[in-house]
Amino acid sequence: MDYAIMKTGGKQYRVSPGDELDVEKLPAEEGSYVEIGDVLAVSRDGELTVGNPMVADASVLAHVRSQYKDDKVLVFKYKRKIRYRRKKGHRQPYTRLYITSISHAGIEIGQPEWPEEPALAEEPVDEVAALAVADDEAEEEPVEPMAETVDAEEPEAEELGEEAPAAEVEEPAEDGIPPEASDEQTQSRGES
Repeated sequence: MDYAIMKTGGKQYRVSPGDELDVEKLPAEEGSYVEIGDVLAVSRDGELTVGNPMVADASVLAHVRSQYKDDKVLVFKYKRKIRYRRKKGHRQPYTRLYITSISHAGIEIGQPEWPEEPALAEEPVDEVAALAVADDEAEEEPVEPMAETVDAEEPEAEELGEEAPAAEVEEPAEDGIPPEASDEQTQSRGES
């Protein structure tokens, strides 16, 4: 198995072509390539080459997938009896790398295919624009006139041939309690 041991961000990583790993933040943009020259050892065809301290003419080529921050870690300092408290949060920045190849003495070790990204079936649809198009299409369609609606309320007094009863409307009391309930409450208060 072909691999290399590289150093970046004060840490050492064993990498092979096609690996994806997170390292301490590198000054590179997403989508660009980074060449890491600090290679401590290279294994090719079962033969291990160890550097002193670095292997000459060896490098690792990687594609920068993303720059992101890790979850927040809280740091809390406390000294008893003297009211000393300090609370800080820290989010460690990382760079996600995809190892494309390892070169040693002018020979490229592995050039794997790029991992397939999910193909988009359709272009992303803007929901607001889709609603606007649907509204425009709705306006273009002819609108049929609606038949007159008849109120399904009580028939008028003229149709019945008699006078319609006047609707009794109870006005709520000032405190929001119906008059019947307020009379009962005042009676019950007087009794107790």
